[in-house]
Amino acid sequence: MPFLSQGSYGCVFYPHLKCNNNIKIDNAVGKIFKFDNNAIEEKKLIQYVNHIDPHSYWTIPYHGSCYTNINNANSSDNISLCKHNIKSNKELKIKKNTSLK
Repeated sequence: MPFLSQGSYGCVFYPHLKCNNNIKIDNAVGKIFKFDNNAIEEKKLIQYVNHIDPHSYWTIPYHGSCYTNINNANSSDNISLCKHNIKSNKELKIKKNTSLK
């Protein structure tokens, strides 16, 4: 069930996919990106937003990123529902999920 949705730059999973370094954040979504440069650009934007809203009063808290190897994902993660051609070891951006409880 983890596949939640997809957009122009990647796919979102809830709960987030397993990180290579075993980081686990409860009640968090994760986004894998089609291209590495999209992940870099989004992280830059998040840093800018965090300066404007450091206490996350109006934005969803960002908890960092890790790498995930989608080749090691469980079948229940439904990676195949992600229509982007995402290969192997990708960056996973993790945000606290405030809308799904």
